[in-house]
Amino acid sequence: ISSEAMVQYRQVFTFLWRLKRVEHSLTAVWRKHGTAARLTQTTSRDWLMHSCHCLRNEMIHFVYNLQYYLMFEVLECSWQELMTELAAATDLDSVIGAHRAFLHGVVQKSLLAPETASLYRSLKELFETILQFSK
Repeated sequence: ISSEAMVQYRQVFTFLWRLKRVEHSLTAVWRKHGTAARLTQTTSRDWLMHSCHCLRNEMIHFVYNLQYYLMFEVLECSWQELMTELAAATDLDSVIGAHRAFLHGVVQKSLLAPETASLYRSLKELFETILQFSK
């Protein structure tokens, strides 16, 4: 595997790891909010707490949908295409080409390509905002 491919794999795995960290922090907040609501029995009467619950639920919904997209629409579909191309490969060059196409597709669809750098920066900022909310 080339050094360029290793950099791309690191980008993809770092993005997935950040997303998982955000999910974990939101899940922890969900547990804390649930415990606090049961202890105080004020969730339905407290406007601020209700707003926090709604905001947290929207964040969780976004994170779960982004995870679904990355896992099933990007990785799973790209993996199936790679397996098809590898099965049809007749020489090492076609195997290398199939892998290169696979990795390029994953990077593009994961919003990690240079063309989508501004969107990726926005996602990173959103992740940081979610982590701040979770504290």
